[in-house]
Amino acid sequence: DGLKFGFSAACCFVALAGLFFAIYGWEFLEGSYLYHSRRLDPQHNFSAYFYPTALYVEGRLPNLARWAALPQLALCAWLGAAAAGRGPAVGPLLQTIAFVAANKVITAQYFVWWWSLLPLALPWLQWRRWPFIRALLLWAACEVHWLLWAYLLEFRRWPVRVGVWAASCVFLLAHATVAVEVWRSALRDGGDGEPVAQVEKSD
Repeated sequence: DGLKFGFSAACCFVALAGLFFAIYGWEFLEGSYLYHSRRLDPQHNFSAYFYPTALYVEGRLPNLARWAALPQLALCAWLGAAAAGRGPAVGPLLQTIAFVAANKVITAQYFVWWWSLLPLALPWLQWRRWPFIRALLLWAACEVHWLLWAYLLEFRRWPVRVGVWAASCVFLLAHATVAVEVWRSALRDGGDGEPVAQVEKSD
């Protein structure tokens, strides 16, 4: 079933890409894919890549962000395979958390990508566990921590760019903590798309 789904998803992706390329030409490829592969954003954002990117633009460091897609792809491939037996929504949730956390540019709307998947995954998560709740609270605290440094930089004009970058690194660890707790809280799939705990209860 996993191979069938992957093949169907790949065919759908290629078919839609081909359709819109036929309609819009290279403008579609540029706006949808190519621009994001070479985009550089030296302004402060939630990504740990922003400060190395700023130093690259200033000519003081190599372009480390050009390799950002490699850990993203590796994490998404590994998590997709490893979480295949933990419910249909847990794998996409873990993949999206990893994709967002490792992205070379992160703004606030990116969090909606994985927060919107969290309710879908809850039936397969032991979400009442304190470590799981604590990880989400830690994530929220780290976001507020980052916003404090960003406020000092943007509005107060304090020279705290390194502090913002350090807060971005801490925020990366907070994302990793959420992903770990999602993994630890995930129930095994009962084989018919239902969490094993619910299957046992119904028997």
